[in-house]
Amino acid sequence: MMRGLFSGGLAAALLVTACGSSKDENAGASPTGGAGGENGDAGGGAMGGSDAGLIPRSCEGLDELVTIEALERHARALQKAADDNGGNRAAATPGNDASAAYVGSVLESAGVSSSSQMFDFADSQILGPGLFEVTLPTPRSLQPPNSFFFPEQDPNGEFTPVSGSRPADVTAELVAVDLDLGPGNQSTSGCEAADFLDGGGQSLVTGKIALLQRGECFFADKMQNAQTAGAVGAIIFNQGDAPDRRALLAGSIGEGAVDHGILIPGVITTSDVGEELAAALTMGPVEARVVTDTIYRIAQTRNVVAEIPGETADEVLMLGAHLDSVAAGPGINDNGSGSSALLEIATQLGGCAPPRRTMRFAWWGAEENGLLGSEAYVAALSATDRDRMVGYINMDMIASPNFVFAVGDGDGSTGGELGPPGSEQFEAFFLEDFGSRNIPLLDAPFHFRSDYAPFVVAGIPIGDISTGADGVKSTGQTDLFGGVPNEQHDQCYHQACDTIDNLNLEAFEIMAKSIARAASHFGIEGNGLSASALWLSPQNARSASRPLAHETTLSRGVHPATASCRHDAELQLR
Repeated sequence: MMRGLFSGGLAAALLVTACGSSKDENAGASPTGGAGGENGDAGGGAMGGSDAGLIPRSCEGLDELVTIEALERHARALQKAADDNGGNRAAATPGNDASAAYVGSVLESAGVSSSSQMFDFADSQILGPGLFEVTLPTPRSLQPPNSFFFPEQDPNGEFTPVSGSRPADVTAELVAVDLDLGPGNQSTSGCEAADFLDGGGQSLVTGKIALLQRGECFFADKMQNAQTAGAVGAIIFNQGDAPDRRALLAGSIGEGAVDHGILIPGVITTSDVGEELAAALTMGPVEARVVTDTIYRIAQTRNVVAEIPGETADEVLMLGAHLDSVAAGPGINDNGSGSSALLEIATQLGGCAPPRRTMRFAWWGAEENGLLGSEAYVAALSATDRDRMVGYINMDMIASPNFVFAVGDGDGSTGGELGPPGSEQFEAFFLEDFGSRNIPLLDAPFHFRSDYAPFVVAGIPIGDISTGADGVKSTGQTDLFGGVPNEQHDQCYHQACDTIDNLNLEAFEIMAKSIARAASHFGIEGNGLSASALWLSPQNARSASRPLAHETTLSRGVHPATASCRHDAELQLR
């Protein structure tokens, strides 16, 4: 997941008289939830949901049907999918396939057909910190951080791999590229092809490692220019223009739907190390070794999409949660919690009379690689189907152990970006729902680092509700919600300890039931909203793309192991 307050065919049918999902093993899924795709791999195993052949019941009390026992059962199944498959459920891994199979089997047993929307993506994972050594003139091994997932949290860390780097092991001389050192510098190091050329137009870096400085352009631009000029590697150091731009940071050259084509390895280091290397180069040759312990491949993964037809097909309410984890662990809070709540809501609706509005559910793939599943889905929507969508509700991390409750600021009243018209209705519903139960709920600016972002760009109203990631809980938040002040909302965020034991079951149940009530209000009862005309605020379009094109200022930092994780989307720092 990715976050801001806190520091990813109408043919599908509800079958009430016969079980089974509509399948075509050779067909891809329609982005509107049409039958097809790969639910043949969903397997059998009736788990949860209603029995086929029963008279449909009313689901006016949907929130009462969503129980913590069922939520925990789904979460444990996702834990098992990770345990049986290398400890994670990352996109395009057996653990993710097993997770999708579980979702499909539970939906099928409830009489809800589902399908897989397959898509390709460039998958990069950091397996270890790699190596950064100065070999000449004075040998020195630089210190990796204690976690390459959160290098900014280790004051002793000196380097970390660039997320998206190919696996490599190179040793070569360093060449300083257009450096501008000192406080207040205006570094544009490596942003232009000419930075790598001498006065005669010949490359300065052929067969060498480019020493580059943060500033002005994306890391990807710097490394692409270095590669084009013949460099065999890149070292990028923090800019050093201000006190907050000196320490170790993490960053990405971008992974996503297409291969970025950068083959040379890259590491990021502190401004102190960069300035030290620059000074050494004024005295003579400096040689270094760079090793990136990564994998890089073009892979395929899926969205699982289900649909329950309503009394009208002209209005569709969609709910979604990303199904993948990071490679570091099973991801049971992030985002097994949202996936489990979505699954229980969908299966309970599977035994109900048709809702007023058609209801669509999506378990997104490759969110942790840059919101790729939701982006692929929205991109494939026809204009007609997009216009039918009255709104989208996103659930991403809803059981954080040191939780807060927060809803996305649909009306922009907190000073952040507002959502498309109609988003304020989602915000208002959740505020009223929590308030009626005397439960505090924070109004949080949208951060555009979770799967609702592509819906914003498409002009579809959004609701977002969550319990926090690696942001630190303030004393004021502790007064409201209890818990431990000055500790992360989820200390296991994007780590191996994000297991079933990491869930706060109290928060889990409260959030899931509130989402169920929202599904009832906007979907079953068909209240509020309306199928909307196209809308796209240029300001919001920029915000939605910001994680892909803007340097982050979030305290949450950047997760280098998967392009977008941290729910910071695919951060390409400059």
